[in-house]
Parts: sequence; structure tokens; C-alpha cells
Amino acid sequence: MQWKARCSVSHPVTTSSAGATAEREDAGALQTAAGKGPTPERSERTPPRGTLRRLLPPVAACLVVIVGALIPLYFNSRFYYYADTQDGAFGIWFELGEKLRNGEWPIFSTQAWMAGNYAAEGQWGLWNPLILGIGLLASYSSNVLVFSTLVKLFFMVVAAAGIYPLARSYGAKVGPAFVVAAAAPLAGFTLFMDAPSWVTNLMVWSLLPAAWCGLRSMVYRSGSPILALVAGYLLITIGYVHGTLMLVFLFLGLLLEALLLGKGRQVWKLLATGAALGLIAVTVYLPGVLSAGVTARADSLANDGFMVADLTGLASAGVATSLPQLIGWWGTYAKEPLLYIAWFLPLYAWVRWSSFRQHAQALSGLLFMLVLSVAFVVGPGQMGPLRYPARIMPFVALTVLVLLAVLLSRMPAPAFTRMRLGAALVLVLAGTFLAFGQDPLHWRRHVIAAALSGVGVYLSWLFLRRSATRAQAGGQTRTSGGRSPWLRPSAVIAVVTLATVGVQAHYFARDLQSDPNAPVTVAEYQSQLPQAEGDTFVVGTGSQLGSSMFSDTLLANTWYLNRAKVQNLYTPLQYKTYSEDLCMTHRGETCPAAFDKLFSVDAKTGLLLVDLLSIDSVQVLRTPTQTEADLLKLQVPAGWERVSADEDSILLRRMELTSDAGGVEWATPGLAVTDEANSPQKLSFRVGAVPSGGGQVVLSRLAWPGYTVSAGTLADPDRDYLVTVNVPADAAGTVIELDFQPPGWSVAVGAFVLGMVLMVLLSVLHLIQRVRNRRRPATVAPGAVTPGAVAPGTVTPGTVTPGTASEGALER
Repeated sequence: MQWKARCSVSHPVTTSSAGATAEREDAGALQTAAGKGPTPERSERTPPRGTLRRLLPPVAACLVVIVGALIPLYFNSRFYYYADTQDGAFGIWFELGEKLRNGEWPIFSTQAWMAGNYAAEGQWGLWNPLILGIGLLASYSSNVLVFSTLVKLFFMVVAAAGIYPLARSYGAKVGPAFVVAAAAPLAGFTLFMDAPSWVTNLMVWSLLPAAWCGLRSMVYRSGSPILALVAGYLLITIGYVHGTLMLVFLFLGLLLEALLLGKGRQVWKLLATGAALGLIAVTVYLPGVLSAGVTARADSLANDGFMVADLTGLASAGVATSLPQLIGWWGTYAKEPLLYIAWFLPLYAWVRWSSFRQHAQALSGLLFMLVLSVAFVVGPGQMGPLRYPARIMPFVALTVLVLLAVLLSRMPAPAFTRMRLGAALVLVLAGTFLAFGQDPLHWRRHVIAAALSGVGVYLSWLFLRRSATRAQAGGQTRTSGGRSPWLRPSAVIAVVTLATVGVQAHYFARDLQSDPNAPVTVAEYQSQLPQAEGDTFVVGTGSQLGSSMFSDTLLANTWYLNRAKVQNLYTPLQYKTYSEDLCMTHRGETCPAAFDKLFSVDAKTGLLLVDLLSIDSVQVLRTPTQTEADLLKLQVPAGWERVSADEDSILLRRMELTSDAGGVEWATPGLAVTDEANSPQKLSFRVGAVPSGGGQVVLSRLAWPGYTVSAGTLADPDRDYLVTVNVPADAAGTVIELDFQPPGWSVAVGAFVLGMVLMVLLSVLHLIQRVRNRRRPATVAPGAVTPGAVAPGTVTPGTVTPGTASEGALER
């Protein structure tokens, strides 16, 4: 995998006298290219020299990430199996794999009730081959903890592998590019929030650098669109809207960058690629958008301060132990360093800012992404369905670090003076003071973090200063021994980064979000509710019982690992009226009053709600204030029996079981109907006698948008959430079919087909153009300088072409 060849960009980046040494080195390398070998464009078509040397930095960055990601496991073996990974992700993967192995592509489920609209939810990754593969592997896995950990490590490595060439594409030297590729996946929000819990955010973030890199290669090098299309497709089809939103921001930033750099002829490629990926986004998100009217998602613009970063917290992003003011489930102040980016941010003091204007256009796309991501993080806490703005923090870290690598490479200080060292150390102290101000009780942690940062800054400065001194004294373009001046500083930064992760893990890895100590093997999730039959409902809040709950019951999507057909599952799309009627949360937990509601009489039908929902088993959990004796006092309704009981739960089961959810549960008096076929997306029932004025039937299905009937019409849902059908008077003897397709499904499928066709067309057009270019005879006049090269013996002051210099140059 030759990242540099695929993602390097050849538009000019202006340098100032501040980078005189680097400029001389780059110019010398370009002279060599012009005098001895093919042009950079031609060289990319042949196997590059020193492939192993080219691969070494990104591979080393990936290894640093792996080591850093393993450190928290020493302090907490469950580090990568928390919160949403437990409640949501692994259960989805497991169920998805089970369905695929049975030959099903799960779009919709009646048994899962409000968690069963998989197409509308989006995050099932139904269109994503990577997620489908993870699902298949998960269904064969016996240890959920090990599997989840490996998945997280994989995506952290994917991020590092993409960040390195992205930084290089903007002109970063090998050393700084290596450093930021190793550090970004270990930033605070990624390491302590996304990796343990929000794995979908980790996934989309990890794929963005590859998409970014591919887009720049396509525009500036006329490179293949395949990398951008594949990475963009995988990112979008994960179904996590914040990642798609950042991809939209990226396209806007690159359009601006291309126009400012005079690449207007290449803009059509961006627009065409954006159109193809936009069509895929329609496929993923249209069903959810058209279903939003019945969900509990907000549609207002407001700010309650929840998960909104403040400027003080961002200003201490270079302090590894900073616990910023970030309101969340934990309270007012974060329990982990969620706004931390990297300890070496004070190295911004070594940038020659007076040269910034000369580079602004070339960096406009990167700056655009930085500004928008920061604005999002500190913006309103609620923007329609978008919430928790701090989850964009990994994208802030990505842009901040890539920008630092580029500026240190292209706008370095003219000399590494003691004043520059002092400026960096002042930034270390200033950040430490802000961290102390937010969390003064743990001042010792801040002192340790500051000491690590100070040592790292000093050693980096010392090695860079010595290298610059030797190069100037000898008129060299390399340090003595042929080593890059960034070799030792990069090693120092990597080592200090790992040490910093060790400090963070020591203080924070054991104290993540509340953990009910869920089982870690699949077998341990299969012993609960052995006597449950039919559709099952759980009353209560199991998480209040602590780890003892798992001997009797489960939580959220862990029910997918169990044989019982429980409807208390996890979903971000709560069906509003259903969840309110049964006081059910997005994790499937309910209030104790849900039991009385289940056995209450429905006003319209005269049936018990438990009958309308086609429930055959009900588990009731003890509340923290109840005793086992209190639980045993529960009155068993008529027609039900108590089949098991212990100190934490009691299981009731219907004496005469009903049919599975989805069928007809009630009909107007005088209307005779019989179910003929019942599947998640289709129900057919035969109509017998019909009253003269027609009648209605009520089904045990949530009234999601997308239902149609072959005869009659859809009526207003009973209880405002159960599908109700008007049966016409002339329907006697007919079979009425009820079909479900996610709303806008034909449009979504059409958009998918069109998007894929456009992707293939873009790839084929690129291949045709490449073949034509190869067959085109050279027309360069004798003695002329080839494009992109510098004539022997000459130096073009003020410009370098990142990605085209010799691998033996100083930027190594």
C-alpha cells in the first residue's frame, strides 16, 4: 500500500526564508529529479525505489497507535466494551450476522417493535460491506469483549494509516506526518469516549482521512477516484449522520481550496464525486427522514449546554489530565480528558506565523474544516435531530494536528532559539494552569502531565537545534550520518505520547462511564429467561440492580444474543407515542408503572394492552426500594401464571399462547377476519362477514410510515401507534394484504443504483484517460525542463512541490 504515491499532491506550496534549509534540500532533490530521472508524474507509474522506506513511517505510526491503544487494557481489561458498545453495537453486529447466515437482509422487524425499523435507523449499516462482514464475524464470536476490542483497534489503525498520507498531501515532512498520525487516534475524545463506547463515531472518523486524501489526489494529481469513492461510500453507509455531515464540510472546503488555487477545471471531479456519494446518502438517510414525524427526535434549535465544549476547555487541549467543564451524563465536569488533543500542541510556537499568508490558499480546505468543526463543537447543543456537539471533537483534533504537521514542515521558525523554547514552555504552563483552574483537587496529575510535556518539548527542541546547527556548519542538506533532523524529535514525541497515554490510563481507564459489568462471553447471554415463550416484555430498570441483573435479565441489544423474543431493545429512533405510553427509554428500560399499563383496558377495543401487543411473557424486575417479598406480592392477572421468581425478578406467562406480533388482534364486532400469512414486511388476512358499514381491524404492529393496503385504507392508529385498517363493506371473501416498505424506498434504491453507476462511470473515465495519457507520445523539446521538475543547477525560490521530492531528502 503505497500511500505517498496515491495521495501526494503536486500543487505548489510557497515557502519563506524561515524554511531556508528545507528549501535548499527540496530544491536539490528536485534538481536531481530533473537531471537524472523521469518526471514525478512518470515515476509514479513505475515501482518506486525504497518502497520499504516509504512504508516504514506509516507502519510505525500504526504500531504506535496499537501500543498506545493497548495500554488502557492493563488498567481495565473491559476498556473497549462500555456503554453504547454494550447496549447497541455488538448486539446489532450479532443479529446482523445471524440474519445474513440465515439468508436474510434485515430491513424491518415487527418483534423488535420501536427498535425494528432497521432501514430508518441507518446505523445497522445494511448497505455497508464492512459492517456486514463485522456482523458475520460477530455471529461466530464467542467472546464479545475480545471481539469488540479488536474492532476498535482495527479502526484506530485505519485512522492512522489515512492521516499520514493526508498530512503528506498538504506538504508535511515525514517526521511530523508520522507524529500526528500516531497521536490523533490517541486523542482524548477518541480514546476515552468513541473507542470504549461510541464505535460508530470512531468508524466514520477513521475513514474520513482516507476519503480526504483520495479527493485531493483526484483533484491535484488527476489520481484515481477509487480511494475517495470507496472511503466515502463506507463512511456514509455506516449511517452515523455526524460523519456524513463532516464529509459534506470536507467537500465544501476542497471546493474552496481548488478554486483559490486555480484548479477550476478539476472542480467537476469534486462535484461528480460529491453527487455520487450524495446519492448514496439519500439511500441511507431518506427512510429515517421520512419516518421522523413519529419519533421522539427533536426538531428545534436550542442550547441546554449538554455536551457543548467551552473555550477554556479547548484552550487546555494540550494538557493530558485536563478535565474540562463539559456537561454530560457524568455531571458538570468531564471524568476523562475528553477535549485533550495532544501534549505537543505547544510546538505551534515554533511556527513562523509571518509567512502564514503565503500558505493560506494552499491550506484553505484544511482551515475551512478546522473552523467549521470548532464552531460545531462550541455551538448549540440541539440543532434539529443533531445533538451532543462535542462528538465532533475527534475531527477538531484531526485538523489541528494535521495543520501543525504542515506548518512545522513548511513554516518552521528560522532558528530554534531559546526564546522559541521558552514560548513553547510558556504554552505548556498556560494550559496546565487552565487545567488546574478547572480541576484544582487533582493538581498532582497536572504536574506530572506538565513535566512530561516539558521534557518532550525540551528534547525535541534540543535535537532540532543540534541538527540545524550541524547542517548550517557543514552546508549540508542532511544531518551527520544521513539522518533526518526530525528522526530523533519524532521518536521523542512518540515515546512521550505513549507515556502520556500511560498516565491517562492510570488515572482514568478504570473510571469510565458507569459499567454494569455485563458478561463478556456469548454463552453468558443465553441463559436468561429460559421459560419465556412468545413475544416478551420486561418491566423495570435492570441497570439499577447492578451486575446481579445479568443472572435474570439483560439490557438493550444484548437481548439479540438471547433466544427470548424481547421487545425492550436499544434504538435512537424512539417511537414517541409508544415509548410514552409504556414509559420506555431508548435502551428499552421502563418505569414500574408499565406493568399496570400493560394490563389496562384499551378504550377503543376493550382488550387489554398486553393482548393488543401480542405479548405472551412478562418479566417484572425489582426496584431498588423493593424486597423479594414485595415482588412476590405482585398479583397475577387472570389467564396468566407465575413460572419463575427470585430475589430480583418474577416471570409471568400466558396460559394460552397467542400468535407472533404483527397479526390482527381485534376486529369490529360483526367483522370476521383470519390471518393467512404474517411476516415482518407483509401481512395478509382473509375477510369473512363484514358489517354493512364496514369495519376496522387493529394489528400488533407499530404504525411506522411506509404501510400500504391492497383494499380499504389505513385508519388513524389505535392508541396513536398501533396499525389500524379500514375494511370496506364489499371486502367479504377477499384477502387484504398489508405491505411495508420504508418510506421513500423506491427512491432510495434508485438513488443507490444511480450512485453506483456514477461511481463506476467516474472510475472508467479515469482509466480511459490514463490509458490515453500513456499512449500519447512525448512532445517535450530537446533541452526543455519537464513539468514539475527544476532544471539542473537552478533553484526556483519560494516554491516547493510536496510529495514530489526525493525520498532521500531532508524531509525524511
